[in-house]
Amino acid sequence: MGAVLARYRVAFVIFGAFGLTLAVLLAVSGAHSSSPSCAGQCSAPYELDVGFRPGTTPATAHAVVRHCTRDPIVVGVRYPNPGSEETVVRTSQFNNDETKPVVECLIHAGAFPAWPD
Repeated sequence: MGAVLARYRVAFVIFGAFGLTLAVLLAVSGAHSSSPSCAGQCSAPYELDVGFRPGTTPATAHAVVRHCTRDPIVVGVRYPNPGSEETVVRTSQFNNDETKPVVECLIHAGAFPAWPD
């Protein structure tokens, strides 16, 4: 009976040490994770892509964007290069109630706003 108890004691010590080592390794590896916990846009400024129907003149697109981006959450606008038709609106918020007026204004004016991934 003493030999059986000794085996269980050895097994308990081995598995206990293994479990403790595993717990420490998991805790340390989680503390030093380098990948962000968000998907897509992780911090401000957030980018809202704005497209227009084919044939929309650059002047019309600029006027629509200027009119719809007067909201304080808009921190900048990147107008398209020649040959490109997409404008990027930079905001301090991402796809929430704060950005809804800007998005709705763009849609109402005939633009196609979309939050990229």
